[in-house]
Amino acid sequence: ILFSFKNNNKAIFARGWTMKDFWEEASWPRDSSGTGVRYGFVTEEEEDLDALFRAEQLQMQQRRPDASAERTLDPAEEAELDEQATEDRQNPYVKQIIGVEGLAEHVTSQRKSCVVFVAMRSCRTCKGINPVFTKIAREHGSNLMFAKADATGGAGKALGRQLGVDAVPSFVLFRNGIRYGAVSTSKLPSEKLTKAIVDLEAGKDFDLSLQEDDDD
Repeated sequence: ILFSFKNNNKAIFARGWTMKDFWEEASWPRDSSGTGVRYGFVTEEEEDLDALFRAEQLQMQQRRPDASAERTLDPAEEAELDEQATEDRQNPYVKQIIGVEGLAEHVTSQRKSCVVFVAMRSCRTCKGINPVFTKIAREHGSNLMFAKADATGGAGKALGRQLGVDAVPSFVLFRNGIRYGAVSTSKLPSEKLTKAIVDLEAGKDFDLSLQEDDDD
């Protein structure tokens, strides 16, 4: 590769080398007779590292089990989950949100200040703290909207990504329809969640230390 530029009105030419060309030229000197015959050991072609990386990633994906496949539930578990779903629908204190569309319909488009409990049907911890969340909603419901979102299935996972949640149970707070912050805790009542709710009601900024994943 030739580059040319002027310096003090003088034309200067420089040659750029790829590493392959440089190594080949250095290790294969031309015959002084000018025939172009080269002597020495044959240089190997450089490995395409990007191609090797892609091939390795493909092999890993083929060996990895499908993480999206959900465990098959037995009839007793199915009945238990159906009972929980019915209980949630009949809960007068907690709004049920289904998918990203449900979040837009009930929270963001309505500019609601809200606490969203993100759970999964198969999460026993979520089921265990559900009654306590209902109690919190009953106590603070006059100032805030309380909702529950199921992160199960394709629609639920899309909602989880929209909310910025990568684990359940989690609690995502909104102020006037805009994401205020999130708290991850497996225990209720929770000092972290209580502080986040009090700060939200008081109009304070979200305390980022509440996002730490330690249980209080």
